[in-house]
Amino acid sequence: FTTLTASGSQHYTIPTVTLAGDFDIEMDLYLLTPDTQQTIVSNSNLSFIRVDNVSSSTIIKIKLNGVEQAIPAATITQNTFHKIRVSRASNTFSVFVDGVFTGSSSNAAWSAAFLISAIAVLNLNIQFISGIIANLKIYDAGTLTRYYKIDEDWTGPSTVLANSAAVLGSELVDFSPLTIADSTPSNSVLAGGNTYFDLGQVGNKVLVEGNNP
Repeated sequence: FTTLTASGSQHYTIPTVTLAGDFDIEMDLYLLTPDTQQTIVSNSNLSFIRVDNVSSSTIIKIKLNGVEQAIPAATITQNTFHKIRVSRASNTFSVFVDGVFTGSSSNAAWSAAFLISAIAVLNLNIQFISGIIANLKIYDAGTLTRYYKIDEDWTGPSTVLANSAAVLGSELVDFSPLTIADSTPSNSVLAGGNTYFDLGQVGNKVLVEGNNP
């Protein structure tokens, strides 16, 4: 995975994701510094999820529809990989660290659509991550719609991230339907006295059953 540095202004942009209803965002996160205001995902300064540090206690900051609030996440520590999940149900955001619920917050304004167009940066020029974001997955109403492994070498803000979720379907094998003969199977007697019954066909392959007397 690529280790991002705030001093290098390293971040990624992606095609805008619009999450109108309930959603979940999860990722592997490794922070090199406890610095405040390290953005995980954002859309300009209009909506974001970021890691922050208040009085030496880690929190997750959420901003949406003009409202910014904090959710406790004290178990996020530096120099350690953590599995982070941020979930929205109606107008409530909840945070889970390594599978453990750490807190939630609600606001009537938070039922608005949440947009994401960048990773590891706010407003494309501030609040960068120092560390690693990997295996970022976005679930829209329970369905995985975006999966960014973020294992590409960082070559600049225009670095293209492959959305693995978009190509899963093309990696499935399209099998032809199995056709079974609805009459008495034909048979063939080959050299040596072996009898083979023709049971049907899958695509251009014949299914047979052998009988060796």
